[in-house]
Amino acid sequence: MTDATLPVDDAAPRKGPSRGWYGLAFGLLLVGLAAFVASLGVARAQVQAKLDQMVRVVVPGEVELELTRAGRHLIYYERVGEVAGEQLDTRARFVALPKMNVGLFKGGTGEAVDEMRVTLIRSSSTESQMFNGGMASSEWEFESPGAGTYRLVAAHHNVLEDRLILAVGPPVADGVLSAWSGPFGGASVLAFCFVISTILFLVVWSLRTGSVGKRCE
Repeated sequence: MTDATLPVDDAAPRKGPSRGWYGLAFGLLLVGLAAFVASLGVARAQVQAKLDQMVRVVVPGEVELELTRAGRHLIYYERVGEVAGEQLDTRARFVALPKMNVGLFKGGTGEAVDEMRVTLIRSSSTESQMFNGGMASSEWEFESPGAGTYRLVAAHHNVLEDRLILAVGPPVADGVLSAWSGPFGGASVLAFCFVISTILFLVVWSLRTGSVGKRCE
């Protein structure tokens, strides 16, 4: 008597993918998070570099500005700052900027600048509180006609004649938030990694739980 061939149980569970795929999905998500955090650090360093390059002027007073580009610039009121090794803190005396006369001229000291005045306009509220822990606010903005030497003259009408600091330079966030090396790029990488890791997790979970079976032939 010969042994009968045992039937194959087609319903036997198939071996699903390894749990290591879950780790890969989680790892991709961590890569995205790390890229986003790194992009914030890059943006912060770029903003700090712009702050360091700003020209400070003690008011009342005047200063020559060497602007390196044409275009939009801001004049900030800096409530806490340092000029020539001297620390100035005007938070108690001037919570808001006092009434001031500010003039900006194309050309250096001693040049005929009466006909080269640069128009200053009040800055929009969206540019305020951009740096220095919220202790600075944009007060004026202007469009410089080109790189070169400018002269800023400023005085305020406070009877005590207390000094305060103005900082002049390009908007600190210009090009930083939208750069691929900044938060925009970091957020894009994070979104990509999140989508891929979510798809990978769902596929592996479906195969391991049998939610997706072998296609019938």
